[in-house]
Amino acid sequence: MTKKKFDERSFYEPIKVWLESKGYKAVITGGKKQIVLPTGALLGVAFLEPDVIGYRRGNYGDCLTIVEAKTDPMFFFDGLGRCFVYKTVANYVYLAVPREVAGKIGTDSLFEERYGVGLGVGVLSVDPETKKVEERVEAKEVNSWHNDLRKTLIGMVKSTLGIRE
Repeated sequence: MTKKKFDERSFYEPIKVWLESKGYKAVITGGKKQIVLPTGALLGVAFLEPDVIGYRRGNYGDCLTIVEAKTDPMFFFDGLGRCFVYKTVANYVYLAVPREVAGKIGTDSLFEERYGVGLGVGVLSVDPETKKVEERVEAKEVNSWHNDLRKTLIGMVKSTLGIRE
């Protein structure tokens, strides 16, 4: 897929800026163990750590967007699996990949909603050189409002962002 390897962390700041341009307060969480999603024995790991989380107060409550970045195509499916877990607690979930990889995801892929079938996970294209972020595939909203794990995650996000309510 992509020839040159890029550090995932180099995508975090451009993704944060992209989320902020969409009206979110955003926090880079990857690698900080600051905000984690406990998984227990379910996945064989104690927790998952999203890379970037966006928060905004919507008309009907809290809105969370989680972005998982994967720069190495070898870990594409790992990132996609994490996105499915994040869909249980977030309204919108994106997988951010290098532009070269995102360009190979066509409109006839499972990412796109067609005939009521689609993954619901959005795809962000990140140019490794210019750090420009573009929405390649729109994420579909998931309504997971009544979920204790979501409430815990929202509490961690608000605390990290300094939001008091």
